[in-house]
Amino acid sequence: PMLLPLIVEPFTVGNGTLTFEDQAKGVSHVVDQIQFNLPRFSSRKKDWETFMTPTLSFRVNGAPFNLEGQTIPFSDSLKTEFDLNVIDLALPQYWAYAMASENLELAQGFLNLESKLSFEQHEDSLPTFSLQGTITGHDIELTDHGEPVLSAARTEIVMDDISMLNLRLGLRSVLLERPFLKVVREKDGSLNWMHYFAREDSAQSPSAHNATTPNANEADNSTTSETAHAD
Repeated sequence: PMLLPLIVEPFTVGNGTLTFEDQAKGVSHVVDQIQFNLPRFSSRKKDWETFMTPTLSFRVNGAPFNLEGQTIPFSDSLKTEFDLNVIDLALPQYWAYAMASENLELAQGFLNLESKLSFEQHEDSLPTFSLQGTITGHDIELTDHGEPVLSAARTEIVMDDISMLNLRLGLRSVLLERPFLKVVREKDGSLNWMHYFAREDSAQSPSAHNATTPNANEADNSTTSETAHAD
């Protein structure tokens, strides 16, 4: 228990803006129309079981995000429930962070999210941290040098119950509308998809290393020759 009660009066942020410029990736992001409302709450014992209902809404690169719910931060259970909704998040703006080859591009694609996050602490078992809801993607298209290799008019994943702390993954359904996949077998026998997400090896290959670095015998012979010439 706290020695002195904590009492927080209502706090509000209205129409805020945050800009982030990622020079390493050559992209920038804007979070605007930030609205944050924190109602009055306290740590007094009589308020321990009273839910606090903060709200947060904003746009990320034009896509609306909305977070609202309730929590009892001073209760032993720490029970918390929040709804997170995202509308028409344009995915190509974040493709710079994908570990993909340069020729593979996300030409288009949007994501919608309707989810409920919940957390509750228990005395005799692990805390419950679960995620439920629906993830929907539409008009997704991946291209290789401008040629489509993967697309789907609509993708929907319904999460029944994903519990991260209890290692439980529950999917109610997965839906694909008009999916398209292009697989190419290269002349060397490899498939195109084997190269799209392969990690580049910064180290030189053995053949390249041998071609550029002389062995010890060659180095000794070169030194001996140069010394004899100097005499």
